Amino acid sequence: MKKSKKLIVIPVVIVAVIAVAVLVLSLIRVNPVMDNFGDFDRVNFLQSSDGNEYRSDIEDKLASWLKDTDFSIMQGILEGKFSYAPTLKKTTVDGEKENMTITAASVKAYGAIEGEYILKFYFSKVNGKYREITIDGTTIKYDRMLLRLYESNGEIKEMECVPYIEYNIDNQSIEDVEDENGHIGSQYYNANVLSIKMNTSKLLISLKEYLEING
Repeated sequence: MKKSKKLIVIPVVIVAVIAVAVLVLSLIRVNPVMDNFGDFDRVNFLQSSDGNEYRSDIEDKLASWLKDTDFSIMQGILEGKFSYAPTLKKTTVDGEKENMTITAASVKAYGAIEGEYILKFYFSKVNGKYREITIDGTTIKYDRMLLRLYESNGEIKEMECVPYIEYNIDNQSIEDVEDENGHIGSQYYNANVLSIKMNTSKLLISLKEYLEING
């Protein structure tokens, strides 16, 4: 009889431990955008491929809405997303995987297709130096960042973002090697393309509602 009680207690304890773990993981939330790029000075909405930026009164709202792109670690586990750090987007060249980059001209013309939105982030220098993020051994300097958004339907999706140095987009220098500041002639400049995980559903609802009223 005592053995029977022990057999009952052990499964109950296991179930209780699992339930607590699930609860804790459901309460712990991550926000890859804000965790990695949350120290921006301002953020604007690009209207279309013409590069024009939306009126500035949307900036504070976007900063608040970006907080709604977070998700719980439990959701990440259930969807098979076990890493929350930005990753270098890859492309295949001659059968080999390489880091995806875009030229200065492509950054300048960067725009959304139908059903997408683009946010442009502005960052100030720190002690006179550009911000930096290191991913898989690659250090990227930036003072701007473009973030491409599309509907995620409540799921965690990979969004594309491009951190870059604004100075290099129209730099008339003929130097083809970066100097100590990361400056290089525009014709030689290539910006890395990253993938960053987000749940855009709430953000896009807020953005669409705003555009319906103010667009």
